[in-house]
Amino acid sequence: MKYFNRLGQKINYNQYIKLNTNKKYKIIEQTNTKKYLFSTVWIGLDNCIFETMVFNNIKNKTAFADIYCERYKTERASKIGHTKSIYTILLKG
Repeated sequence: MKYFNRLGQKINYNQYIKLNTNKKYKIIEQTNTKKYLFSTVWIGLDNCIFETMVFNNIKNKTAFADIYCERYKTERASKIGHTKSIYTILLKG
């Protein structure tokens, strides 16, 4: 497994673990609406450096139900994808 920081630079496992426990580093953007939670985070893995997920914001007894997921190689692309997911989901909903 390969690990990457938010700049896309390779890092070692210990660096990855340190960054992965830093919530401020990990969260790129979060947008909460009455119906959905849009969350874009740094994952830092070779197959998924960034990810946007959209969750149904109506809590049930088990967990949020995810309704959308998109992965990105760059932070810039993830920020664009975050905004795009908001418009896509809200226009459908």
